[in-house]
Amino acid sequence: GDAKLLVGRSRVYVELDELELADADMKRAVTIETAPNAAFDRLRMAKDWRSAAAYGWRLLQENPTDSVIWLKLGSALVMAGDRDGHAKLCEHMVVQRTPNFDAQDSGRVTKVSLLLPDIIDISKIPSEACQQALDQGARTSTWRVWAWPVRGLLAYRTGDPASALDCTDRAFAEEAEPNVHQRVLVLAVRALALAGLERWPEAATVVGECREIVDAELNALRGSSMHDVYIPLILLREAESLVAAHLN
Repeated sequence: GDAKLLVGRSRVYVELDELELADADMKRAVTIETAPNAAFDRLRMAKDWRSAAAYGWRLLQENPTDSVIWLKLGSALVMAGDRDGHAKLCEHMVVQRTPNFDAQDSGRVTKVSLLLPDIIDISKIPSEACQQALDQGARTSTWRVWAWPVRGLLAYRTGDPASALDCTDRAFAEEAEPNVHQRVLVLAVRALALAGLERWPEAATVVGECREIVDAELNALRGSSMHDVYIPLILLREAESLVAAHLN
């Protein structure tokens, strides 16, 4: 309907370099968008992170225990540079713990809480169910490929880069050919681990490999799973800054 027409016109304005008009049309489209979920995804595609986050908070109010919203909103808040909002989300997530807090939600809380260093007291993060499932070889190998780098990120943030590196090895041992979103997450954590171990040439190589895949995926982004690219991108940027600081 009208929202789609406004989005289409907004794209034309972008091509004409009329960015203020493009922005106005996009915001009007979102205002009349009936589904907050669609508006949230549309704004994330447009990289209007602050507006997207505002919609994300609305969705979170309606679905406080939806861990996919945690992933989407967490990555949008970090991309928006909103540390306070990210910390607020982390505090929200960790109090959603229930007796049946499963391995998947445990892994997602851990991932979002550790996107940046020093956002939340790590001892508050309910990572146990995720780690226990990995120790028991539970769930599917596909899930474990997602979970091993999360465990690695936890190890890295707690000052154990050697264990973090081992976790990325375990991920690749689960599946020799993980999907592209899994692969970039594993590589981003691997780059951080190698930097933590001061294995700089290897870290630089992994950073380069990860950056190449992330850039290709950013150019091809469609749909609502874009957090699976932006989460590795956030971690990759951290690794890139560490490598650049050392090599320069």
